[in-house]
Amino acid sequence: MVLSNPFQQLRDLDSGLPQFRTQLVDFLHGDEYRNALPNLQDDDLVWLVEYLDNVSHPTVSPVLCSTPA
Repeated sequence: MVLSNPFQQLRDLDSGLPQFRTQLVDFLHGDEYRNALPNLQDDDLVWLVEYLDNVSHPTVSPVLCSTPA
């Protein structure tokens, strides 16, 4: 599958780097992404959803501990 810009930029982001989250958020708020998103179809759209699913981290909820009264 050939992803068009700006999605190639997204694909090139290194999720192992500490600044990945900032770069991802900046990308998702950028004009290029917003303009390209409505034109995504089929395989490219599936790729984007899977990519975002793979780089998301589950929300960690605090564990509530009960202490004896």
